[in-house]
Amino acid sequence: MAYIGGKLISYGGYDGKSHLRNTWEFIPRSNSWKEREKDSMTSGEREESTTFGDGVVSLLSNGTKLAQFYSHYNWAVHSFNPAAPSPSWSSARLPNTNDGLPCVVAVGHFNIIIVREKVYKHHPTSNTYTQMADLPTGSTFNRASLLDRPTGTGIVVVQEQGRVYFCLLEMLEKPEGWTSMPSIPTVFNYVPKVVGLAEGYLMVFGHSRETTVAARKSDAEATIALVSFRWDESNMMWIPAPTFELNSSDLNYNYAPYTSAPMQLLPGGDGCFSTPLKGKSLNRQNVYTLDMLLEELLEDCKLGNGFCYTPIGQEAVCDPLLCSDRYRRSDGVCNNLNSDHSKHWGATGIAMRRFSATAYESVGTAAPRGGFNPSSLPSARDISTALHKSIMPEDTTLTSKGLTLMTMQFAQFLDHDITLTPEQELDCCDEKFLPWDENPKETPLNVRRCFNIPVKEAMFGDPPCHSFTRSDAICVDSNTREQINGLTAYVDGSNVYGSDHITSVQLRKMSDGLLKINSDPNLASTQNLPTRLQAGLTIPGSATDPDLVAGDVRVIEQPTLASMHTMFLNEHNRIAKNLKDCLPEVLQTDAILYEETRKVVGAELQNIVYDEFLPLVVGEDTINMFNLKLSDDTEYKPNQDPSILNEFATIAYRFGHTLIPDIFQGNGPRSLKNHFFQFDNTVTCPFPTGSPNTGKCWMDEMKEVINQQSPASDVEIADSVRENLFSPPHAFPDDLMARNLQRGRDHGITDYLELLEEAKKFCPNLTHQAIPQSRWNDILAAYNNDADIIDPFAAGLAETPANDAVVGPLFACIIGEQFRRLKDGDRYFFTHTSGSEHVRGVGPHTKSSIRKRTLGDIICDNTDVDETQLEVMRQTSGTNPLQSCYDKNPLNFECIVDDIIRDRIDCLRKEIEISGDLPQNLETLKAELDELEIAIDSSKCSYSPAPGNCATKDWVPVDTDMEWKDQCQDIQGNLFQEATSLLSCCGCFRYTCTSIHGHFSWVKTLVEQCCQTCDGEVYPGGSVISVREEGGQCGSTVTTECISYGASQPAKIENRVTHTECCGDQTGLNSLGTIKPDPSTCSVKHCQHSPGRAEAAWVSNQQCGGCGCCEYNATLVCDGHNITTPGGELLQCCEGKIIKSEVENSPGNEAVLLTGKYFTSSYRGVELWSPGGKCNR
Repeated sequence: MAYIGGKLISYGGYDGKSHLRNTWEFIPRSNSWKEREKDSMTSGEREESTTFGDGVVSLLSNGTKLAQFYSHYNWAVHSFNPAAPSPSWSSARLPNTNDGLPCVVAVGHFNIIIVREKVYKHHPTSNTYTQMADLPTGSTFNRASLLDRPTGTGIVVVQEQGRVYFCLLEMLEKPEGWTSMPSIPTVFNYVPKVVGLAEGYLMVFGHSRETTVAARKSDAEATIALVSFRWDESNMMWIPAPTFELNSSDLNYNYAPYTSAPMQLLPGGDGCFSTPLKGKSLNRQNVYTLDMLLEELLEDCKLGNGFCYTPIGQEAVCDPLLCSDRYRRSDGVCNNLNSDHSKHWGATGIAMRRFSATAYESVGTAAPRGGFNPSSLPSARDISTALHKSIMPEDTTLTSKGLTLMTMQFAQFLDHDITLTPEQELDCCDEKFLPWDENPKETPLNVRRCFNIPVKEAMFGDPPCHSFTRSDAICVDSNTREQINGLTAYVDGSNVYGSDHITSVQLRKMSDGLLKINSDPNLASTQNLPTRLQAGLTIPGSATDPDLVAGDVRVIEQPTLASMHTMFLNEHNRIAKNLKDCLPEVLQTDAILYEETRKVVGAELQNIVYDEFLPLVVGEDTINMFNLKLSDDTEYKPNQDPSILNEFATIAYRFGHTLIPDIFQGNGPRSLKNHFFQFDNTVTCPFPTGSPNTGKCWMDEMKEVINQQSPASDVEIADSVRENLFSPPHAFPDDLMARNLQRGRDHGITDYLELLEEAKKFCPNLTHQAIPQSRWNDILAAYNNDADIIDPFAAGLAETPANDAVVGPLFACIIGEQFRRLKDGDRYFFTHTSGSEHVRGVGPHTKSSIRKRTLGDIICDNTDVDETQLEVMRQTSGTNPLQSCYDKNPLNFECIVDDIIRDRIDCLRKEIEISGDLPQNLETLKAELDELEIAIDSSKCSYSPAPGNCATKDWVPVDTDMEWKDQCQDIQGNLFQEATSLLSCCGCFRYTCTSIHGHFSWVKTLVEQCCQTCDGEVYPGGSVISVREEGGQCGSTVTTECISYGASQPAKIENRVTHTECCGDQTGLNSLGTIKPDPSTCSVKHCQHSPGRAEAAWVSNQQCGGCGCCEYNATLVCDGHNITTPGGELLQCCEGKIIKSEVENSPGNEAVLLTGKYFTSSYRGVELWSPGGKCNR
């Protein structure tokens, strides 16, 4: 039997040579068996090692192959490590196996081996063993598997007679760790043959010892009853499945439960293997290689080895002369080429950096700031309640800065691209595990996992307990415990593609450069994220196979986040398909299409971050201070380490938690607290085929998130995350604010005042006076009037932001410094053109196309919306109007392809220079180079729309001086009938096959969508012909453009004048600071130059409801309101017109005069009410 890709397969009978027959698959959800076609295994599929014998092979998640061999009851484990300097098999005999059959369970990158009652931990890299605590009882038929339970991930062992035991991985060293589970209710001599996981269920298959013996002695037609059971965690019971009968002739006594993915076999054997663990409890992350690193770090900490660990990608050879260097590695290694050490800057799994000194409680143990419980600091929950509780939970305070909820949503999406602090998420409220973890005799302080938040409320259980697990960290002997970033630091789209090789490969379709999509036929109308099962990213022991999966593990935390992931999945596949249509055939490989598309998507994200997002968050002053404005020519700084700052990830960038609302409008309104980890009715919507929203709910999330007004950036945290975080599905709620405070203490981040001083190295003017005095007094009271212990996250939220920023000065400073490092220290940043001969910014035409793009363009290209704002993180206004998707900025794939071909030619030439001793490879490279040099000269996709391109560098598909007798011919010899037209590569000239006096020739004309200047240069529609700065009092710039009107009329050359110091209207130019009424929108408009914008513009503030207001003597009068002239005449605004206000005293129409009512702060008016009048009120 075998577990293959989460499925249990039974091979009836195995003759130990080359034959498998009678193949069945067990379907857990229907409790039934399905017969499959007969299968066979040739010797070429077998796995050999230095020692021969019966056994099985398992493939661990780091590529290590593990073989268990049997010969006369002498069992050994053979380990093959492909990453070793000299890959080879090593052997180590299993202890005490002369009288028992060993069972091996693969866990991450180590193994648990059970022989009778003995339990060992096997380390494949060294092929050594460490003895763990014994099982309560021994057995010759131990069968085991990993299992995720509410208390955490552990080992479940099933023995003969149906005994079942369970132990958490963290408790394997302790005898009290092994606890009994309900026994399997079957015959007395029950013999388990297979224990494993299928489709997320724990399954046990076995039979009685008597039937086995009887079958061995019976004739060939005897049958054996194989009984199966499924574990039901919710009801704590075993559910029997229908009995499966095997013919004894098909069942060799020594059949073994083979399990690996992909399955690999060796002859015979009666051992036990379990599918490798591919993620910690509840899938801590997708990054399998990181999970293995964390286990290695924990072992090193326990042994006191400090930094004795191997960084991810240590084996990588960074060669900038190879074509592969044109693309980022998925793990971020080799971005920096300075040294073998710096190649890990910004890579997955390295320690976060700091700009401030650590503030751990004690040297040598790295205890949290304030110490373990009881801490010297106030409870994080008490601080959360005192300072950050929502004052009016049902009435969220909304921003006054014109932001949409997309600001928060993009902030979260970006966070999941650059930071992930790994942690076990253990059940630190478990009554058995917590005492063991807190006992210094059992657990050294430097490896303690639990740091619970003291709580009193009954909502946290009985007794109240708020579980909190310390972040995984590199453990050293001094006071420098350092936490790890589980992702690449770079803005590279790792949340879409993954931060390690295994994840990135599993997410790919491996054809045409595409990413995998959901294969549910009900979702065929749009592309949706695949499930874990579909992507091959299943988690043994957990029921998460149906969950959606992407490059970051947190993809389904809430529906709008999952919808963002879905949109960028669509963007990737859309770009890949367009590139394939345009690239020459030699470049249409899956690898090139995938990597080039990944490069474009990464550049789009960088453009959005620096052009749209950061100016809103930190404000113009911070943008200028840290040089965060983009240009077409930026410089890479190879001595800049771009790795994530601990103060950024743990403190400053958590500002977005104040922007989370309780209610989301997408597919709603809906309450966030009821939709954590929910996606069926909010993202995918797998309704029956034909339903209008089938597969499209994520589009509705995108429509609403750019319209919903953002909550204010303040100290209040919504109840959905402060009182109900992840509840459900968790049994008890979490307090996100309290977790943030506790995380800062866990990481040894210093107090607020000290962090201010440390940050002055970047921002000299920082002061705590950015916090209003009344708020500062509240903070002091919550911290027992001790200013030196204030948590920086609590105080940072209380700072007053600049007028054009979301965050206060301290957070703006830290965020600005981090994103400066991420830009300057990224060799692949899309606008970089200098700083190193190996800088890898995108090509000039690709850059030009991407820099015009916005997040709104991506929404238009991938959803069914008709229009968005120019900037979707800002609310619609006069300066940020709605724009039809037809007017958005598409990617220019012809330009992008031109850059791809030229870049490929350049790298091929360099590879050829260094390939002199590899003649076979040399010929392959030269053949590709020849083909691309032809393609760059002839491909219709390889034009560049630079100014004057058509007039000076146009590829002409025909010879206009030639004539033919019967039909026209292009330069490649293709024949064309009369009236057939061809376009030049830039699309500005049309060549029409025309018959003149019986002869055929090509007639050249300018197409309607292009312009031609008086000196003969031709420009495609949308091109900028010239830019002239006139300056003057208004800071004027004249831009000359070719404006296309489609095929209905010729394009025209027009001038567009912009001003940085003035705003224009029907009265002319108005200087900055001018305030005017705008009756058409019932607003008052101000002439302003907003941060990040190229020109000054009117910014409107609505003063009245409705839209039919009036203007009188430069004063705005609301519709239906009165105003008194200087001469005493009473006038009224009626539907946009000023009329005289009259009081009618006709019968049945009695008038009442109300006086003294204030309509605005600037004038006093009167209000008249006339029951019979239309406007007089």
